[in-house]
Amino acid sequence: MPALPEGATAISVTATKGRFLWAGDTVPLARFVVRDPNPGGRTISLSGGAIATVTQDKQTWKVANLPVSAFRSTIPALASSLFATVTLSGLTLRYAR
Repeated sequence: MPALPEGATAISVTATKGRFLWAGDTVPLARFVVRDPNPGGRTISLSGGAIATVTQDKQTWKVANLPVSAFRSTIPALASSLFATVTLSGLTLRYAR
């Protein structure tokens, strides 16, 4: 659970290139990101199912089997407590027969 600030808090945001868009809905309007060189085995999930465990600052998986349930009835969504970049390349989706 994130720590809640006690007392007054100020946030300053600057876009150094392009545009900065600010929007909020059901999530907090601001999140602070702190670089963590030790991800501690936290997971990356796809539609609620863990697909990877991150143990290093930079990591590559050559082959991954994505859970079939992630592509049924909802839009697939990646989630993690880490501030991470996930790149999927050479992705092939096949319909079950």
